[in-house]
Amino acid sequence: MRAKRPFSLSGVLFLMPFTLLAFVPIKAAGQLPVDEPRLVIGLRGGEFRVSLDRFEEVYAGRWGLCYGADAALRVHGNLYAFCGGRRFEKTGKEASRPQEVLTSSAYWREKWLLLGIRRWSFGERRWGSAVGLGYAFFWVEENPDAAVLVPRQGQGTHQTGRGFFLTVSIDYSLRPWLGVASEVEITSAGVGGRTGFEGSSIGGFFFSLGLNIRPF
Repeated sequence: MRAKRPFSLSGVLFLMPFTLLAFVPIKAAGQLPVDEPRLVIGLRGGEFRVSLDRFEEVYAGRWGLCYGADAALRVHGNLYAFCGGRRFEKTGKEASRPQEVLTSSAYWREKWLLLGIRRWSFGERRWGSAVGLGYAFFWVEENPDAAVLVPRQGQGTHQTGRGFFLTVSIDYSLRPWLGVASEVEITSAGVGGRTGFEGSSIGGFFFSLGLNIRPF
């Protein structure tokens, strides 16, 4: 029996932003520091948990490594236009019975695009925080012989979906142009125009650590 992934890593990544929020100074609207960045480029890596209920029927658990990058461009005050991309892959679980032999050849290749807004608040003691929301667009590819999603006519094993995302991020500045970040990202999306909430969603929870680069 395959050992379950320990909760320690995901638990720490999940709790970190909310723990650090207690130390982020609250600023009144309109009070912006002189060095408020015009552009923030983020590099992320961490653990993603896909929400789809039937995922573990074919694949080796819902958790897996995920990575991505994003950019936020200031448009007004501390409001930023936000764009990001993520990638997540899983392989099929090992077959324990003859009828499961096809699962060992399964693969899940998922990527998604985020388009929305992000509100940054930079404090006076190196700490900053951000919240963001917007639209999420998904693309998924599977092995046709071992697929958890039912192929739509004409699409084969290439599925698309769309939905929304929500992010909460904490930033600690190492330099005026560089910060380390901890982030929680929630996405929800259905396949082929259908609604997708929790058990039917190809989105999920992304707990990440990364770098925020502020070139200007």
